[in-house]
Amino acid sequence: MRITFNQSGFDELLTGSFAQGLVDDEADRLAGRANAVASTTDPAATEPYYEVEDGSDNKRARRRVRAAGARAMKHEAKTNALQKALGQ
Repeated sequence: MRITFNQSGFDELLTGSFAQGLVDDEADRLAGRANAVASTTDPAATEPYYEVEDGSDNKRARRRVRAAGARAMKHEAKTNALQKALGQ
């Protein structure tokens, strides 16, 4: 038996609007959980510490949740909020 894969079909599944929506939803949930960790600075931060960034290419839908600046990086170093958010 010979199986022929439709590579363009796989690419469409992995980059299409449905895949984009799935990774958007999960990245937004992760960023929300990480941003829910209490502020470690005084005065407390008024902006979210973590943001979602598009990391897609022509092969896969991807998102990155990253610290939104130097203050956010210090928050992450103290709290490990992203790591904790992954475990929830």
